[in-house]
Amino acid sequence: MLILKGCLQVGCDALSWADKTRPYEATLNAGGYGVENEIADPAGFDTYTFTVWDPTKDYYTQDPTKVIDLKADIPTPDADGDYIWPFTALQLGVATVDDGIWWYEAKGVFDDIDYVVNGAAIVTWKLERDIKKKIDARKRGCKPCENDAYQLWLELQILKCGGICDISKAAEVIKSLQAALRTCC
Repeated sequence: MLILKGCLQVGCDALSWADKTRPYEATLNAGGYGVENEIADPAGFDTYTFTVWDPTKDYYTQDPTKVIDLKADIPTPDADGDYIWPFTALQLGVATVDDGIWWYEAKGVFDDIDYVVNGAAIVTWKLERDIKKKIDARKRGCKPCENDAYQLWLELQILKCGGICDISKAAEVIKSLQAALRTCC
């Protein structure tokens, strides 16, 4: 049986859905795309959608920010067999791709069977840019932050590198870092 795999990739100023199901291979990827699993590629689904909740929405209680029909424009697979759909902020239903927790769900339906993968991505590129500016300003003799900019950088790196496994705690850390950046030049 097909096992849908994928992730939300965070780029410099956009997000991409990466379908990492890859082609069927008997020993290494028995749940991959291929005639063995009835679905040869993303086009083989009856419907295939990508749903996203931006950081202002609650995944569990609110309607999504956007639902995108992935079958409308299926990309050519890359060298690894991944299908990658890049999305601009406008395509995601927002003015800008802001820092925070972005929840997602990809759902393929074939013969009334749902194939689903969901999760959350932590977006922090604006925080990273702003903390780097504070570090550079400090090097030029600017008033230090109430919280040392280097400490903020360390906290950001822990967040980015998976040092916080609880997604609600990660959201709190992002808000805390954003607030701390307002206390210095």
